Formats: sequence, C-alpha cells, structure tokens
Amino acid sequence: MSNLDNLWDFDVDVLEVTGTVVDLDAGRVKLALLACSVVLGCSALGCSTGMRDAPPAPPTRDEILVAIDAYDSAWNRRDTATVAAALADDYVYFSSDGHALPRAETLGFLASPDYVLETAERSEVEVTHLTSGMAVVSSRWRGHGTWQGKPFTDDQRCSLVLGHSTGRWRLLAEHCTQIKPAS
Repeated sequence: MSNLDNLWDFDVDVLEVTGTVVDLDAGRVKLALLACSVVLGCSALGCSTGMRDAPPAPPTRDEILVAIDAYDSAWNRRDTATVAAALADDYVYFSSDGHALPRAETLGFLASPDYVLETAERSEVEVTHLTSGMAVVSSRWRGHGTWQGKPFTDDQRCSLVLGHSTGRWRLLAEHCTQIKPAS
C-alpha cells in the first residue's frame, strides 16, 4: 500500500463542524475528501471541467473596415503613434518597385518632413478572405504630394493582410502596385 492509500485509510463516525456534531460514515467522508481534492487539484492545474466559454463571435467585414479606416485616418494625419499601434511588429510594406520595407522604415518615411501628403483616398475596398484571426483586403489607393521636394501621384491597387491578436486587428503586410493607365 502506498503512502497515498494510507492518507485515505481512516475511520470517522462523527465530524464536528463549527460546534455542531454531525454523524457521518467513513465511506462518505472519504468520497467527499477525494472529490474536493480532485476539484482543488484541477483548479490549481488549470484542468478543464468540460464547461467551456462560448467561442468568440466570428469577425465581421465591418470590423475590418473600421480597422483600415482608423489606419488610413492616422496615416493621413501623420499620427505615427497610432500607425505604429496599427502595424504588427513584423509588418512589411511591399512597394511597386520591388522593395520590402520593414515597419521601422515605414514609420520613418511617415515621420519624415520630406514626405508631404496632400490628398489620399482608399476606395474599392473588398474583404476577400476572413477567418477568426486573419483578413485579406483588396483596395485602390490614390494620393498625391511630394517626397524630398519631388511631386508624386499614386494610383495603386493594394492588398492588406491583417491579423487579430491581443484583442485587435493589426496590419501584417501591405503590397501596393501602381495601376498603369490604359494605353
């Protein structure tokens, strides 16, 4: 017999609870103690009781559009703190000319006094893929301004990949390609 077996090997005929004498048989006391031990042990170890919280509601297209709207609005205001919060730590921007700009360079570009955005508009926004933790969005982005004193006019088809973590949607990657005028 193991030491654990000895732990449960006792006889109890009477139990005193806060001054009241309660008559119990040993078998019921052993079973009650065993049940309490299992429940307390499972609670301490994080065991599942079979009762689960309801799964989170699936994300909606509107949630994604709100996240993109907030990102665009912050970008247009040059609010680097809000844009930084909207970008995942490993965010990458893929440009029309083949560059892959990491998050830090993207934020540096936005903060640069050499970047002046006069107008910007995102349209044709379509959520093309949506799961509980991932969204892919297609859009058209038009803007003009100056970069290092030189004017630019962009008309781009963009894809945005968003991931959901820590209770919010964040941009993982963005790829924009210039739309060539019809010839």
